[in-house]
Amino acid sequence: MKTNKVVSLIIAGLMLMPSTMVYAKGNDHQEHGKGSQAKQQITQVQNTQSNSAAVVHGKGDSQEQDSNENNLGSNKKEEEKAKRDNKQQDIAAFKSQIKSLHTQMAALRQQIIPLQKEVGQKKEQLQTILQQLESGEKTLPADMLNTLITESQKLIGDGTDLKATSGVTSDATESENNLKGGKFGNAVTSLNNVIAKFQARLTALKQLNSDLDAMLVIANQATTPAPETSTTSPAPTDSTQPTTQPTDGTTTQPTDGTTTSTTSN
Repeated sequence: MKTNKVVSLIIAGLMLMPSTMVYAKGNDHQEHGKGSQAKQQITQVQNTQSNSAAVVHGKGDSQEQDSNENNLGSNKKEEEKAKRDNKQQDIAAFKSQIKSLHTQMAALRQQIIPLQKEVGQKKEQLQTILQQLESGEKTLPADMLNTLITESQKLIGDGTDLKATSGVTSDATESENNLKGGKFGNAVTSLNNVIAKFQARLTALKQLNSDLDAMLVIANQATTPAPETSTTSPAPTDSTQPTTQPTDGTTTQPTDGTTTSTTSN
C-alpha cells in the first residue's frame, strides 16, 4: 500500500474522532454557568423551606382553632409541630447534600478542562505530521505506518466513549427544574448523573491522551527524505590514434618501397 494512501486512512480515522475541544469544552463552558447555580439552588431550598414552614404554620393555626373549637386538646398541635420539624431537617440535609455534589462537580471540571486542552494540542500535532507524510515532505518505514493505522483505530473507540458523556447541560437543567418543583430527591439524582458523566469524560480523555502519546512516539520518528542526486555518464572517448609526422631525421618508408630522407643535404 502506498504511503499517501496509508496516511490518508490514518487521517480519516483521526477525523472520525469527535473534537473534544468542541463538544466537550462547549458543554463544560455551559456547565460552568450551571456550577454557579449551587448558591441559587440552595437559596431555592431555603425559599421552599420558608414556604413549607409558612404552610405548616398556617395549617397549625387553622388546626389549632379547630381543635379548640372541638376540644381536641394540644395533641394535634404537637403532631403538626413534629411534621414541621421533620420537614426542616429533610431540607437541611438536602442543602448539605447539594453542596457536596457541587464540590465534586467543580473538582472534576478542574481536571477535565486542562486535559481537554492538552488532548487538542496533541491531536493538532499529530495531524501536522500526518499531512507531512501524505505530501512526501517526511517519510516513515512501512512497518511504522502500519502500526499507526492500528493505533488510529483506538482513537475511534476513544471518540465513541467521549460521545457517551454528552448531555451534561440537560441533566443540570433537569436538576434545577426538579428543585424548583420541590422534587428534592429527583434533583439529587440529576446532579449525580452530571457527576457520573464528568467522571466518565475524565476517564475517556485520559485514555485518548495516552493513545495520542503512543501515536506521536511513532510519528515523531518521521524523517525528511534525502534529495535525489542525478548521475551523469562520462563522455565517450575516441579510440583511434592520430598519425603524426616525425620531426627528427628519421626516414619513412613509402608505400612503393623506395627510401626517402627527410634531412636536408
